[in-house]
Amino acid sequence: MAEFSYDLNVTLDPPSGSPGTTVKATARFSNVVGEIKSVYAMVNAYGYSEFLPKAGENTYSTTIVVPYGAPPGTYDVTFFARDTQGNRGKGVTVQFTVT
Repeated sequence: MAEFSYDLNVTLDPPSGSPGTTVKATARFSNVVGEIKSVYAMVNAYGYSEFLPKAGENTYSTTIVVPYGAPPGTYDVTFFARDTQGNRGKGVTVQFTVT
């Protein structure tokens, strides 16, 4: 069987905001080899991860609220998928700025 892989396009809308701001996180997959079981967005600086439920064909999305205690700064948010065997695919990182 071929190794689990995909191309991934991610967005955070809006890309910045103050604590309490609602952000829509969306992951769109293409050229998928294998089967996606779950999709996550992670902020490694805080050990925070969020599950993205399926929102359409090869699209996963959720709404996240910026925590009220989040200090101002720019944070890396990494999106990735796991297949049905638990293998983690490559991550794609975007930045979010807390104002």
